[in-house]
Amino acid sequence: MAAVTVVRMHPDDAHVAPVIAAHVRLMDATSPPDACHRLDPDELARDPAITFFAARDGDRVVGIGAHAGTGDGWGEVKSMHVVADRRGEGIGHRLLAAIEQVAHERGDAVVRLETGTHLAAAISLYERAGYRRRGPFGDYAAHPATLFMEKDLAGSTSPSS
Repeated sequence: MAAVTVVRMHPDDAHVAPVIAAHVRLMDATSPPDACHRLDPDELARDPAITFFAARDGDRVVGIGAHAGTGDGWGEVKSMHVVADRRGEGIGHRLLAAIEQVAHERGDAVVRLETGTHLAAAISLYERAGYRRRGPFGDYAAHPATLFMEKDLAGSTSPSS
């Protein structure tokens, strides 16, 4: 785990593509189409409000995550994914901390996210990091396969505390 570093990276980098593809496959395999709310790599790359992170172990990208700023005092966790053979090593926690740090730097008081109800490990990660369940936000609609969460950064002593 010591070799893994979380860095800002461009989402169309060739090292990132396999992780985004794995993320898309997982979402497609486990969520109905009307509950898949992912951004494609082109959207991730084009949107200036998005800060994209990669967890790297040498040249290998082992996780991804992004922060989407809204300019309305809250931001969103987007596209979190850790490759299957590296789960359980704390990589997701480190990516989430980097996302929260950017949110804090941008002045977000709250960070929100949407995830699938079937992603028990992700939900557990978010709950351990202080996220609490809430209703839909932004353009999202309620769906039985979707869970919405948020964390008040103003009440937190540090990101992912």
